[in-house]
Amino acid sequence: MQQDMTYTFDEVYHIEIPEGLPETKTALTQVEFEVASVRARGGHLIKFVHDESLGKSVVRLRGEIRRLLRVFKKEGRIILMIPGEKFSMSDGVTRYLADKCPQIELDIDMDKKNEFIHSVIQRSGTRFKLGLVTFAYGQSYVAPLSNDTTNLYTKYIDSLESEEPDDSATDIASALTYAQSLLQKPASAKI
Repeated sequence: MQQDMTYTFDEVYHIEIPEGLPETKTALTQVEFEVASVRARGGHLIKFVHDESLGKSVVRLRGEIRRLLRVFKKEGRIILMIPGEKFSMSDGVTRYLADKCPQIELDIDMDKKNEFIHSVIQRSGTRFKLGLVTFAYGQSYVAPLSNDTTNLYTKYIDSLESEEPDDSATDIASALTYAQSLLQKPASAKI
């Protein structure tokens, strides 16, 4: 039986993961409580926010929260889940949600997660060859080096949709070594 998805969303519940860094178990308990609490109040839309300045620890916590929300989705406790890096009007699920809840388009975080990547691609035009290697999700060569940057950002976003990210750690050193190995002329290239 297919789930009815004809909801309209009147209110967005903003839930902040506590300041500082809670223990993973505490944070997951809070997420579970907030999901149940919003549902009990008849709410349908929750935005979880956490402090990005906490670095690697928040990446690990974010991964655990996402895993829990995927379980909730499988169990039918939630209908949709949109990770921050996909929270963009270029994402089909986000557009669907914006149709149901127009104020989503005005959200301060809309299209922000990948703003830097998008701006670098736009500013480079065809002057440079660009390629993209994701490293927070394990090293993956998502967009090969090319002067044609027209579809580079789309390839990047598509790569996020095609594989479940392993966001438990970020290994920048290995990613840079990997990226260097992909360069055709390392002496004249910039990473």
